[in-house]
Amino acid sequence: MVNTLVRIIIADDEVDITQRIASRITKETGFEVVGIAHNGFDAYELIERLNADVLLTDIHMPFIDGIELSRMVRQQYPKLKIAFISGYDEFEYAKEAIKLDVMNYLLKPIDDDEFFSLLKQLKSKIDEENQVLFNQEQLDTMFNENRQALIENHFNSLIHAYRIQSFDLQKFRIFNIDFSHGYFVTGIISIDSIADFYEVEYLRIFLVNLLKKIFKEEINVYTFNSIVGLVFILQYESRQMENLEMSLNDLVQTKNAFSAIQIQVGVSL
Repeated sequence: MVNTLVRIIIADDEVDITQRIASRITKETGFEVVGIAHNGFDAYELIERLNADVLLTDIHMPFIDGIELSRMVRQQYPKLKIAFISGYDEFEYAKEAIKLDVMNYLLKPIDDDEFFSLLKQLKSKIDEENQVLFNQEQLDTMFNENRQALIENHFNSLIHAYRIQSFDLQKFRIFNIDFSHGYFVTGIISIDSIADFYEVEYLRIFLVNLLKKIFKEEINVYTFNSIVGLVFILQYESRQMENLEMSLNDLVQTKNAFSAIQIQVGVSL
């Protein structure tokens, strides 16, 4: 995971304060200032335009104050971190900060130790969230890369099960396969095992694509490599599967034009 700089927007109607804060934020702190605004309206426009991680905002500003700005940000950009700066130590502001999940509330004039402590707190929180996101993306990538193998493993375990429960079928939902509705045709295509291994594998891929091409309208086609052959399940909504025999005959004829390897097709209605 690349450790990039945290992008921060500063909003305060006092120019000298924004300049002073910006001068304290260097690459060594792990932050970079990507925008400065002197009223709430301009600050929100920057937030919309820039991909920022943090908003450091004064509470009292023209047009849109820091409280209202934070409310707007929370609705549209819930992951954006917010910190308040203010010249007023008022309990009502502190309560609003808690409601808006503001990470800190700094009083002017801003103490250097408090300011750098805030940056450290923000950086730690954002790095933690980014690590969680990175880990989840890695897991998602591994899941997608191994999705077909996971489906086949689960399906093959059902073949040897003494009794299949509804819970067993519900497990397929994690693969976006829903067997809780509709009607089904289950079939097996056995392939001559004497044939060359690589030719058989090419034929399997061809047959999978061919099944999906033939049964493409209003029918879900699921295929699984199994020890008994290439298993396919056709899921459809109407009570009768029209032209099933003709479609499977077309599959065999198309296969014959592609490969001389012998196959047998069996279905269970």
